[in-house]
Amino acid sequence: MAKLPMKDPPKRSPKRKPKQRGTTRAERAKLPPCGAATRSGKPCQRPAGHGTNHPGEGKCKLHGGATPVKHGRYARIQRERIRQLIDEFASDPDPLNLLPELELLRALIIDFVERYDENTEALLRWNRTFDRNYRAAREMSEEHGEDPDSVDPLGIEPSKPDKVVDILSVGAYITQISSIVDRIRKSRETQTFSMATIDKLWEAQSAHLMQATQEVISDPALRESVLTAVAQRWGTINLAAIASGRAPEGEGQD
Repeated sequence: MAKLPMKDPPKRSPKRKPKQRGTTRAERAKLPPCGAATRSGKPCQRPAGHGTNHPGEGKCKLHGGATPVKHGRYARIQRERIRQLIDEFASDPDPLNLLPELELLRALIIDFVERYDENTEALLRWNRTFDRNYRAAREMSEEHGEDPDSVDPLGIEPSKPDKVVDILSVGAYITQISSIVDRIRKSRETQTFSMATIDKLWEAQSAHLMQATQEVISDPALRESVLTAVAQRWGTINLAAIASGRAPEGEGQD
């Protein structure tokens, strides 16, 4: 029996890529411009992020919007304002200085305290607009032909306890200020070292000690005995006691 020729399998139509934001002319017209300076000095009028994987934000492809950032913890952030702030902080000549944060927190405390009554009143007024007694008062005002908007929410007895601004929130600011002040004080103390620095100091002292014993003590057994005794004594040093200013055990006593 003759075999019938096999038909070629039907060709599958290629999958269409999903449309990205700003692909149509109407959508592109709604996007903000790139804004980068052109050769003529005028700002680029191409849509923001045109030709990149972030349409609608940042520069267009021709002005560096598609240029990958090879390093940086937040290199993938595309929002223009955040990128500007990151670049500004990266150029800070003294990035470890905490004084600006300390000043900001103290200013926030003063501003919070000064506006406490104002914020509390605003919160009370807003909360009471959802109270059933306030809604009932508005309905009654309408029934009497009066303007319901004339009903003052603060003049209505609430059906449940009010929520007010917590003044104890200032305590969180104070705690943060104390922490920053402590960090600044420690960074300014010349006698404060990190554990990494102390480890390097131990290594340097050990190397100098071994070199000195080799130069002075010719007997290998005696030299080993001295190094062992020194290592045992070093093992009894209490760094925590030294850092706190307490005298180690066995010292400072008659």
